[in-house]
Order: sequence, then structure tokens, then C-alpha cells
Amino acid sequence: MAAKLKTPYHASLSPRATHARELRADVRSEAPASGICRSARVLIMDDDFTLQKLHKRYASHAGYAVEIVSNGEAMLAAYKKAKQTGRPFDLVVIDLTVSCGMGGKEAIPKLIEYDPDARAVLSTGYAASMEESYWRKMGFAGSLPKPYEMGTFSQLVKDSLDK
Repeated sequence: MAAKLKTPYHASLSPRATHARELRADVRSEAPASGICRSARVLIMDDDFTLQKLHKRYASHAGYAVEIVSNGEAMLAAYKKAKQTGRPFDLVVIDLTVSCGMGGKEAIPKLIEYDPDARAVLSTGYAASMEESYWRKMGFAGSLPKPYEMGTFSQLVKDSLDK
């Protein structure tokens, strides 16, 4: 059974958040919960600058090494480079749709073709309305509906790595 996580960050994004200053985070002095894999490398693909900053904050606070990219082409290039240099990513968090370049729906089959053992999680505002079988059929191991809090992010990464 997974440990209950304390949530050191509570983030609030307005539906129309378009600028980084609209990101409001209540930072608490709580330490991350024990049991989190502190050495995991996470690659995150999201084209929203505000969300990139939030993802980086969540992952860094949880102790993960994180790299952020904006589209599927950059995600595939970063994943391949990391694997070829002996520092592969343990998990990839992929936004389903991006405004410029390849989105997650197109990128996930290419990632799995390159590395059938890749672990990828879908991160999208549409995830709540998607059946689990739909995103699993696409090749995703999990789903992270937006918006989410730090504890939810950390628990999903931990659960994905434990499988």
C-alpha cells in the first residue's frame, strides 16, 4: 500500500493563467514523505511555460532529477540522448496536446517503438473525461489529470516506478 503523502505545495492556476505571475503556490515547510524514490530521472513534456515551472518545482522538491521539453520531437531527442549516454529517464510525463510540434498522442507510439520498456504517464486537462482503456491502449502507464497538486504528482511518479 502506498504511503500517504503530505503536500508541501498547493498550487492554484486560474483557468485563464497565461503568465507566470498568475501562478500562486503556498509553500509549506513540510518535508516530502519518506519512501519516495529520490534518484529517479523524470522527463516532462508540456508546452505551457507556467506549467513547466510548476512541474519542475514539484519534481525538484520531491528529489527527482527533471528535464522539461515543449513538444514530442524534443521529448524523443532528449529521451534517446539520455539512454545513449547511460543516464536514461525512469519516467516520462507527456502532455496529450501541444500548440507547436508533436503532441503526446503522436509521440507515445514513437517512444514505445524506440524503447518498449519506456514508462510514460499522460498529463492532460482531458484525462478526467478519458476512459482508462483509451490511454492505456495508446501506451501510457498512468494518467495525471490537470490541474494537480504536488502530492498527487509525487505519488504517481512513485507508483509508476514501483511497477
